[in-house]
Amino acid sequence: MWVKVLAAMHYPPGDSPWHWVQTPNPDWPAIEAAIRRLDRNEWPFVWLHKDEPLEDEPPLGGLCIMGGRGEYNLFSWRGDTPALYYTDTSRSGKWVRIWESDQGSEEGERFLCSDIGRVLAMICFFIDRGEMDPSAVWVER
Repeated sequence: MWVKVLAAMHYPPGDSPWHWVQTPNPDWPAIEAAIRRLDRNEWPFVWLHKDEPLEDEPPLGGLCIMGGRGEYNLFSWRGDTPALYYTDTSRSGKWVRIWESDQGSEEGERFLCSDIGRVLAMICFFIDRGEMDPSAVWVER
């Protein structure tokens, strides 16, 4: 498996500060549970890191899954080059609030996947091969 660290962003209820919940060398059940737990608010996103993340550095080459409640944004940060985003050109450009807590984030519907089975399949490809699933459309942004 290519994933060295599963990092889930957590915003606890109340006044507690956000924090990362990290799982080193996660197995598939831990990854799937983290994805299914995404809710756009308390658990807005996870990173699947191919290398140990460095403090205060952007996660290079990992896969981010943001969202929950039936809409998921998948992208890979690649450093000096634009990020790769999952894209579904059959969907609209309507904006969806995909992360609702803290600073939050909105994304065009065409950059979201509403099929959790498809999301999990793309993640399986990534963890097995360390690259983006070629059966999906990925665009640089």
